[in-house]
Amino acid sequence: MNRADAIIVGGGIAGLTAARVMLRGGFRPVVLDKGRGPGGRLATLRLEMEAGEAVFDYGAQQVSARSPHFQKQMDRWIEAGVTSEWCRGLPAPGEAEPDDRTVRYRGTKGLRGLAVDLARDVELHQQTRVTSVSRSRDGWSADTADGRRLEGRALLITTPVPQALDLLEASGVSLSPAHGSMLSSITYDPCIAVLALTERRAGLPDPGALRLAGEPLVWAADNHRKGISPLAGAVTLHAGPRTSERLWTAGDDETAGELLAAAEPWIGSSPRLVTVHRWRYSRPVSKAGIPFAGLGTSPPMALAGDGFGDSRVEGAWNSGRLAGGWLRAQLGRPDAQRPNLTSSFPEDGR
Repeated sequence: MNRADAIIVGGGIAGLTAARVMLRGGFRPVVLDKGRGPGGRLATLRLEMEAGEAVFDYGAQQVSARSPHFQKQMDRWIEAGVTSEWCRGLPAPGEAEPDDRTVRYRGTKGLRGLAVDLARDVELHQQTRVTSVSRSRDGWSADTADGRRLEGRALLITTPVPQALDLLEASGVSLSPAHGSMLSSITYDPCIAVLALTERRAGLPDPGALRLAGEPLVWAADNHRKGISPLAGAVTLHAGPRTSERLWTAGDDETAGELLAAAEPWIGSSPRLVTVHRWRYSRPVSKAGIPFAGLGTSPPMALAGDGFGDSRVEGAWNSGRLAGGWLRAQLGRPDAQRPNLTSSFPEDGR
């Protein structure tokens, strides 16, 4: 059976960054992700309309760089045309000045473009849901919903921590009491996103977005003024955590109606198109305070992602970077004799 150096569950920014760190060290990681495209909450929707293409960022809305490491990555993305500066600070209603002057970056074609760039040369298998993992003396195996199995020398899980714990529990993989207590303390707020194509240009202030305090809305953005949607009127709304919890099981029409009514002063009424997306694990509110969790070395297993250290995109990237380096150190030299993995994992829409 074909064997990877590391099985990485989750194709968001943490998992893809860890994979690239391992690739640079000569290792062969394989990333398994249940989504249709890479990036997790670096999510961009593109819709072909009669009048043109409407593009929406509907997960993360912007990226900032506060550390030298991530600024270097951002500079590489700028040079490659993947990102560009969007604004310096974001306004809120009633504020004369933006919240600060931190540079906010956008993806030039949407924030999913950052994940697409990280996924270059990575063995990424999309629409692949991992149902169980199991440990042997010298490695790990992962079973998928469509009946496939992959073996690897190490395991890294980068999904939201509650999902990672569910997977380990369903697989019968036990954790130490200290690790179990620390990981189960990591909690997340939900977020409901509403994407609307309005009849008129949204009346949002420069740079085309608002931070909104409280409920029901915490965010409104005009993706056309942000520079990613050719078609005008492509608006993203994010509900606050309490509103998202309250409306979680409500129908899409009720959910969208409440949020669109709250946004009417800026976007008008009667949008032409509305889509609702629910993020169960949108933003960590109780974090571990460490950049990743190494849960064992024989064989190596770790958890990483935005539930560790810093909840921003930068935090997830840094978590993946450090977890990938830790796995490299645990594995030692890469296996020069490993076979090509594509025979056990056929093409799946990469």
